[in-house]
Amino acid sequence: MADQYVVLANWDVDAQLWYVKATDIPGLNVEAETLEAFRDIVADLAPDLVRANLGAAPSAGMQPIIVKAETQAGEAAVAKV
Repeated sequence: MADQYVVLANWDVDAQLWYVKATDIPGLNVEAETLEAFRDIVADLAPDLVRANLGAAPSAGMQPIIVKAETQAGEAAVAKV
Protein backbone atom coordinates (compact mmCIF):
# COMPACT_ATOMS: atom_id res chain seq x y z
CA MET A 1 0.00 0.00 0.00
CA ALA A 2 1.22 3.51 -0.76
CA ASP A 3 2.15 6.07 1.92
CA GLN A 4 -0.58 8.29 0.49
CA TYR A 5 -2.83 8.44 -2.53
CA VAL A 6 -3.03 11.48 -4.80
CA VAL A 7 -5.97 12.63 -6.88
CA LEU A 8 -5.34 15.44 -9.36
CA ALA A 9 -8.56 17.37 -10.03
CA ASN A 10 -8.81 19.65 -13.02
CA TRP A 11 -11.42 22.32 -13.80
CA ASP A 12 -13.19 21.96 -17.16
CA VAL A 13 -14.18 25.49 -18.19
CA ASP A 14 -16.60 24.35 -20.90
CA ALA A 15 -18.43 21.76 -18.79
CA GLN A 16 -18.13 23.84 -15.60
CA LEU A 17 -17.05 20.94 -13.42
CA TRP A 18 -14.12 19.32 -11.68
CA TYR A 19 -12.93 15.93 -12.92
CA VAL A 20 -10.15 13.43 -12.16
CA LYS A 21 -7.22 14.28 -14.40
CA ALA A 22 -4.89 11.71 -12.83
CA THR A 23 -4.78 9.44 -9.80
CA ASP A 24 -2.99 6.41 -8.44
CA ILE A 25 -6.33 4.91 -7.30
CA PRO A 26 -7.51 2.53 -10.06
CA GLY A 27 -11.14 2.99 -11.04
CA LEU A 28 -11.60 6.41 -9.46
CA ASN A 29 -13.58 8.57 -11.89
CA VAL A 30 -15.29 11.59 -10.34
CA GLU A 31 -16.99 14.70 -11.66
CA ALA A 32 -18.54 17.45 -9.54
CA GLU A 33 -19.67 21.05 -9.89
CA THR A 34 -17.72 22.24 -6.84
CA LEU A 35 -14.34 21.31 -5.43
CA GLU A 36 -15.95 20.59 -2.06
CA ALA A 37 -18.39 18.14 -3.65
CA PHE A 38 -15.50 16.57 -5.59
CA ARG A 39 -13.53 16.10 -2.37
CA ASP A 40 -16.56 14.57 -0.60
CA ILE A 41 -17.16 12.08 -3.42
CA VAL A 42 -13.47 11.10 -3.45
CA ALA A 43 -13.57 10.60 0.34
CA ASP A 44 -16.61 8.36 -0.05
CA LEU A 45 -15.39 6.22 -2.99
CA ALA A 46 -11.62 6.00 -2.58
CA PRO A 47 -11.35 3.68 0.45
CA ASP A 48 -13.48 0.98 -1.21
CA LEU A 49 -11.58 1.31 -4.51
CA VAL A 50 -8.23 1.04 -2.74
CA ARG A 51 -9.38 -2.12 -0.96
CA ALA A 52 -10.92 -3.65 -4.08
CA ASN A 53 -8.28 -2.71 -6.65
CA LEU A 54 -5.06 -2.56 -4.66
CA GLY A 55 -5.65 -5.48 -2.33
CA ALA A 56 -5.70 -3.60 0.96
CA ALA A 57 -7.28 -5.58 3.78
CA PRO A 58 -10.61 -4.16 5.04
CA SER A 59 -9.19 -3.89 8.56
CA ALA A 60 -6.04 -2.07 7.40
CA GLY A 61 -5.84 1.64 8.21
CA MET A 62 -6.48 3.90 5.23
CA GLN A 63 -3.57 5.97 4.02
CA PRO A 64 -4.13 9.70 3.46
CA ILE A 65 -5.79 10.81 0.23
CA ILE A 66 -4.54 14.12 -1.13
CA VAL A 67 -6.66 16.05 -3.62
CA LYS A 68 -4.65 18.50 -5.70
CA ALA A 69 -6.76 20.85 -7.78
CA GLU A 70 -5.67 23.01 -10.66
CA THR A 71 -7.30 25.27 -13.21
CA GLN A 72 -6.23 26.32 -16.68
CA ALA A 73 -5.07 29.61 -15.15
CA GLY A 74 -2.55 27.63 -13.12
CA GLU A 75 -4.28 28.17 -9.79
CA ALA A 76 -3.87 25.29 -7.38
CA ALA A 77 -5.28 24.03 -4.11
CA VAL A 78 -4.44 21.01 -1.97
CA ALA A 79 -6.77 19.29 0.48
CA LYS A 80 -6.33 16.20 2.58
CA VAL A 81 -9.37 13.92 2.52
